[in-house]
Amino acid sequence: MASYTYGSVKNYELEHMVLIIIHIFAGNIVLFNYLIAILSSTYGELLESGQFQFKVKLYRYCERYITAH
Repeated sequence: MASYTYGSVKNYELEHMVLIIIHIFAGNIVLFNYLIAILSSTYGELLESGQFQFKVKLYRYCERYITAH
């Protein structure tokens, strides 16, 4: 951990370290949950537009490379 000076609160050194550990642990959980939410919403949006985008690209491919006989 970082180097802290407690000054006049030397009596609360242990409580302070415990609160810092809890704060870091809870913060990591919140940030990880936020990351999962962002990835989940992005995946959902791409899943919805994926079929349409596939058909658009297939049409462009067929239009470009398949010649009429």
